[in-house]
Amino acid sequence: MYSFAGSFNVSMIATPLWQQAMEKSALRNIEISTSRRPEDELAQQVAADVLRLQRAGAVRAASLHLPFGAEINFSSDNEEMRRSSVQGAISYINIFRELDIHNITIHCSGERDMNPDRNVHLQAMRRSCEEFLPLMQEMKCSLNLEFLPRVCIGNTLEELMEMTRDFPVENIGICLDVNHGMNRGETIPAMIRACGERLKTLHLSDYDNVDECHWNIGEGMLDWVEIQKSVAAMPQELLLIVETKVLAVPAWKGYTPDPRFEVQNVERNCMKFEFAAEQQQLMKKIRTAGFIHQ
Repeated sequence: MYSFAGSFNVSMIATPLWQQAMEKSALRNIEISTSRRPEDELAQQVAADVLRLQRAGAVRAASLHLPFGAEINFSSDNEEMRRSSVQGAISYINIFRELDIHNITIHCSGERDMNPDRNVHLQAMRRSCEEFLPLMQEMKCSLNLEFLPRVCIGNTLEELMEMTRDFPVENIGICLDVNHGMNRGETIPAMIRACGERLKTLHLSDYDNVDECHWNIGEGMLDWVEIQKSVAAMPQELLLIVETKVLAVPAWKGYTPDPRFEVQNVERNCMKFEFAAEQQQLMKKIRTAGFIHQ
């Protein structure tokens, strides 16, 4: 069982064009996303806009992606930084409390100032989960630790399982970003199954089996037929969040792409996932016809 969502940045959500596009879209679920924490005024505006759209039946805030960056580290071995990161995240979550969000996506760390003993970071993240837990229980929400690339904390299933171990499964889970497997992309279907009941959400995009690219589904090397099979085999309800690249426009053009494109692109990626087998067959026919050089 699964449903789809689109990941949209707070700056885009705040625009009237994006809101109009969502009102006309078949897509309903969204993840409210950001990298750096926006100004509280912008976050509050987005919370109010999404609440209005939610009450009108045009949008459902299904997930909130917490800010991340050099100044935020939930698994830091610096206790002051770790505590301030948690406190800042809790204040950010509270801005969106009225939306009744049931999933929170969190990056456990960045890639700077890493302790050679990774277990130090794993245990620090467990302390952060303990501090988030009362709020998650109060909100009837799940804090989902994201599968991250490179040297980030949470770059293996083993680390994710260690950090979530023994916590209530309804409140501390896993967000599996299939774009973060580095050179292990072929293991993603098995990872989905191995996550078990901890798996709550997935970030969907494609890549080159080298490093994250956030390409559209089918543009990289991931086996979407097997990913779809693994997702469909999971007994719990999963939220599949399309997290593909934003359209890049040359700077000399001097304009911002219409947010309607991004909404439509999420819809197309949902369709690509849903019809993964048909896409794969089509690509085989194209290769056989000689249109793609091998």
